[in-house]
Order: sequence, then structure tokens, then C-alpha cells
Amino acid sequence: MGKGSYGICPSCLKYKYLNGKTCKTCTYSIGRCLICKKESTIYVDGLCYLCYQDRQVGFKIDEQIKKFVPKNDYNRQLFELYLSYIKRYRLQYYHVKTTNELIKVLQQEKIETIKGWHEIYILSDRYLVMQKPHKLQGCVFIKIGLMLSELGIIPPREKDIDHELQEKLSYFTTDNIKFFVNDLLKINTSKRTIIHILSDLKKLEKFMRDGFSIYSLYMTNHFHLLNFFDSQFELISSIQNRRKIYLNIKRFYSWGLLNRYLNINPMPDIKIGRPAGKLVICSSYQFIKLKNYITSPENNPEKAMLLTLILFFGFSTKQLTYSQLFIQNNKLCIKIRRKKLTKGKKYYCRKELLPLPTNPKWFLELQKRFYHNWDEHYQKVKKTFPNTPLVLPLSNISNRYLNTDTIRKRVMEATVEATGLKIPIRVLKQTCGHLYSNKADASILSTMGWSAQFAFQYMWLPRIYIAEN
Repeated sequence: MGKGSYGICPSCLKYKYLNGKTCKTCTYSIGRCLICKKESTIYVDGLCYLCYQDRQVGFKIDEQIKKFVPKNDYNRQLFELYLSYIKRYRLQYYHVKTTNELIKVLQQEKIETIKGWHEIYILSDRYLVMQKPHKLQGCVFIKIGLMLSELGIIPPREKDIDHELQEKLSYFTTDNIKFFVNDLLKINTSKRTIIHILSDLKKLEKFMRDGFSIYSLYMTNHFHLLNFFDSQFELISSIQNRRKIYLNIKRFYSWGLLNRYLNINPMPDIKIGRPAGKLVICSSYQFIKLKNYITSPENNPEKAMLLTLILFFGFSTKQLTYSQLFIQNNKLCIKIRRKKLTKGKKYYCRKELLPLPTNPKWFLELQKRFYHNWDEHYQKVKKTFPNTPLVLPLSNISNRYLNTDTIRKRVMEATVEATGLKIPIRVLKQTCGHLYSNKADASILSTMGWSAQFAFQYMWLPRIYIAEN
């Protein structure tokens, strides 16, 4: 009887005679990769499979570059941006095909100067150069757009929504919807708000077409709208969300009546009340646990800093996501990215630059630990433009801003470590507002990002503690 036995080899995943933990073949091929330095099955030339694949694909792409003759210099610049993007990651064999397809486009077509994401999406739809064509994923022009955004040539994708707006408009059969949108834009209504309005109007138009064979929103009457709201409210449990769809539909018909597209407003007798206001906050016991977590030098400094910025400075999810970090006058400072002022917002509710205070002592110590940890991490991150995000990616792939869902996940992990409970950022921020307004004037909140109207509501809205389970 030998020492080994038959089983599934954890390295090659085949049923073989195991020589200890692995089969005989894998026992002699496991080692440390010369490039990634990770212990893995050695494939060729002292490299693991992924690093070998990266090297070979790099050779093939270099051969393609030698034969590349772009239509103009701008096409060459776009191609270089694409290469910069894909080389952040390990190259894979599908990159050979997508690169070759992009080269064909850039050699034959003169790409006009890209001024925004609308042009990127048009190029994406026109050429369909995808990593996974059957799923429409991995578009080369989206990757070029991300690089242009990082360089500051076009706005960030989440802020440039002209393409989405045009796409929403194209769905309608009702005439003059574009005039409605143009009038909203003239009064500086947020494009995101307009998209929400169009989404609700599209739901109404589809309901009218399917239920009553009516193809124009101008042909609706009181009965039709009552049926529509009944059908929607069966799907929507939140009173606040019910009121939003009601107000969006009402806004359209008020505009139609004012501009004489309607003779009678079909909505005068339909009313949807406001939801009862309330603030969901952490209990005193939960807050003490959070503060103990923040002040303890043993805990993760990034998570502790995120909690601090929410609980004591009222940061929102987007402010955590899109803020930058730097040193000014020997102080750690956070630069907050501001959104464009839109209808109803005449001024910004907080300063763009926040120098972090050096008192109390525990906060100064936290800043030192956080910045030391952040600086070490930032040195490892691949950089293509001068950006210093407050929160960095664990993959070190780029210095782009993270997704808001990633920020929520990290904060949620911190609250679980601190209290054993998943606490949303919204609840933490409302706890911040409660702390500042509980025994003092709530006007301070209007300098911390809250609107003056909502800051005042902290004086009288009822508080409800977040559930423990």
C-alpha cells in the first residue's frame, strides 16, 4: 500500500492518483510565478497560465500595431487610449480579436471629435466592436470613453446623460414631447429628473395603448388616469414613490393645458397625499459602538474614516465616491465634487474644500493612520491621469472613482464590524443630522449639505431607531 490515494486533484481538477495533496504532474509544476509572484501551477517559462497568456497576447497586439495605419492622427490617439485601458488588466486572447476589429474601423473610418458620451454610444451602436458580441458587453468605444473621461476631455459617464435622454424621447408616439422636454431644460430642470418624468409618461402611454388602444397622452381622461394610478399603486408600496409618479404625470398635463395642447386637464380631482415624515437614526447604544470602532487604533483606518465622514460631517454616498484627497498647508483636505446647480437650487449648501480639523486628538490620529494607509495604497494603483480619489480600488487597476455600490458595501462592512448590524449610509447621515440638531438650532445643517428646508425639518420630525434585526 502506498501513501497516496485516488481523488480530485485541487490543481488540475482531474480524478487521478494523488501524490500527497496533488497528482504527480501538478506536484512537479507548482511554483511561484516569475511575474505575478503568486504560487500557482507553472505553465511555460516559469509563468502561470494567466501571465503566460498576457505575454503572448501582448506579442500579438504588438504585431498588429506595426501594421496599423490610422485614417488620421485623432484615430491614432483613440487607439492609444484603448491600449492604455486594456493594458491595465491582464491581456486575454479575446483582446486580439477586438483589437483587430478596432484597427479595421480606425483605418477605414474618420472618427469625428468626441465631445460627450452621446457620441460614444453612437459609435458603439454603429460598429458593435464587443468583447462578447452576443451579450453586447466589453465595447471598445466605451473603454475609450472612460479614458477620455479620466483625462477630463468629456464629462464622467454618470453626469453626461444626453444619450439616455434622447433614447427615452425616441420611445414616444405622442406628439410634441420634445417641446415639453425643451421647456423643462429652459427652466434648468435636472436632466436626471426629466428622464424620471419621461419614464413615468412612457408607462402611462403603454398602459393607454394596451388597455384602451389610445396612442396619445392628449387623449386620456379622468377615468383612464384613475385606472392607471390604481394599476401602478398595486406595484408600488411606498407612498413617497406613489406621489412621485403622480406629480410627474400632473406636471405634464399642467404643461399641456398651459400650452393649449389640451382643453381640459384630466387630473384636477386626483390627489395623492404626502407620506408622514420621519427620521430613521441609530440608537445611543449603536452610536457608542460606532464611535468606539472609529476611535480604536486597531480597526481598519479607511472604514473608520468613512464612518467618521458620514456621522460627523454628513457626507452622502456620492460625496464619498467622488471626493478627492490631498494635503494643503500641512492639513489633510477633501475636495468635494459639486453637481451642476439646477432648478430650485440657487447655491451650494457646503464648501467645495473641507480641511479636516486636528481636534479632537483621536481624529488627528485617525487622519494620520488613514493617510499613511491611503498613500501606500495609492503608490500601487495604476495612474493614467492626476486623480486622487478618497476611496481607492482594491484591485489597483486604475485611479478612477469607484462605483457607489462599492462604497455602500464598504460602509456596510464597517457597520457590521462595529455593531453587528448592517446600517445604510442614509441612516448614518440622518443620525448625523440628529446629533447636530437635537440640542441646538438645526441651521448648521444647511452648511453641511442639507437644504435649508430639510434642515429645518430636523427640528420637528419624529425619530425612529433602526431595527436591531
